[in-house]
Amino acid sequence: MPFENPEKQITPKNEQQKPVTNTEPILGKIPPIEGVFSPEEEVKKILPLPKEKRKEALAEFRSKLARQREAWGQYGTILEKKIEENPDISREEMLKISEDFASKYGFSEDSRKIYESITDDYLEKHRKVKEMREKFPDDIELINNLTGMNFGENDREDFKVVTGPAYFEIYCPEQKFGKIYARSMDFSGRMNEVAGFQDVSEDGTIFIVLNNDYEYCKKQNSPEKVASHERMHAKNEILKEKLFPRRPEKKKTKEIIECYLKTKNEQEKNLLLREIMDRAKNKALARVKDEIFAKFKEGETLNEKNAWFDYFSPFRPYDFLRCPSNPEKKEKGYFLKYLKDRQKRKRNKLWKEAVKKTKKEYRETIENAIGAFNRLLENGYPTDKIIYMFSDKYMREWPKTAKRILEERSKRHAPKIIDTCKPENKRQKQK
Repeated sequence: MPFENPEKQITPKNEQQKPVTNTEPILGKIPPIEGVFSPEEEVKKILPLPKEKRKEALAEFRSKLARQREAWGQYGTILEKKIEENPDISREEMLKISEDFASKYGFSEDSRKIYESITDDYLEKHRKVKEMREKFPDDIELINNLTGMNFGENDREDFKVVTGPAYFEIYCPEQKFGKIYARSMDFSGRMNEVAGFQDVSEDGTIFIVLNNDYEYCKKQNSPEKVASHERMHAKNEILKEKLFPRRPEKKKTKEIIECYLKTKNEQEKNLLLREIMDRAKNKALARVKDEIFAKFKEGETLNEKNAWFDYFSPFRPYDFLRCPSNPEKKEKGYFLKYLKDRQKRKRNKLWKEAVKKTKKEYRETIENAIGAFNRLLENGYPTDKIIYMFSDKYMREWPKTAKRILEERSKRHAPKIIDTCKPENKRQKQK
């Protein structure tokens, strides 16, 4: 989980647990859902209904779906706050918070398994951080173990280590930062536009490295914003396998690319290329989602145009053609690795059309998602809650999710809904 106090240390073993949280005042803010509400199962029940009953059932379905989504967002923010207050929180208390929300808002058995798994993942990461700190009480030894570097006694005064609840934070000057970044991120070059990064050690321990004399950061942002940004990445590292599960693939992308290169049949070639592009787009969008959360968390003002041109357009950091096929292993993008003859591709009409179509889909998904996030912000929802409400949703689902949440809220309170973004239509109007 990300925590906003960089000096927050893990609590001593002998510290008494705080009283179990009373969630009743919080639960009353969103109307409850009776019984279990599983969207997948409810849809199966609605589809066979006669037309006149189906409309009423769909209205109730959308209402419950929105309320449950808001409850999920509230649950996440409350749990995070409790961990911030007491990183040594017990499994019992974490599950009590979860069960209070689950029983009130009809979370299904699958949802219960997810939050139980998230609880166990946090506790495991917390245990690992404590054990590593005990094993390596010396900061230099700890840093070398995490980063694979070989710093010595002469480097000691350049470093500061903060032991967080589920990860470590390493603060160091630009020169040392650059050496760690070059090794961890398989990159060498000028550090004048890099303020921090999050990584995972060989044994699975999450750590953040922050450049504490970063001149560009001091002019454009505050060091705290950078730290908040990287802590969000650390949180996503903990949650990603539960909230962003990988879909099973019958064939490896490499195999599909090899088939594409070998086949002479134009129809088959087109289908294979479509599959390749979709995989590239989806892998890139998973990274974009992580980055959007981190940027909103740090307080950056993102809108459709500046986000696209600054971060996600061709040749920018999140260009879908250049995203690594396996970011954890720092592999280069499979397009650059397996489709070798770039000049030949540029003259290939099939390739150019596929890239153009995928780029359009990629851009619209990103811009519509950012528009949905901003619409909730403008209507008073806090950033942390929005992040949790979107946490297990694909980016293409954000606009519809935001619309349902605001419609449900308007029925309860009849507020004036701010609708300046209209993410579903904005791109079409600009054309």
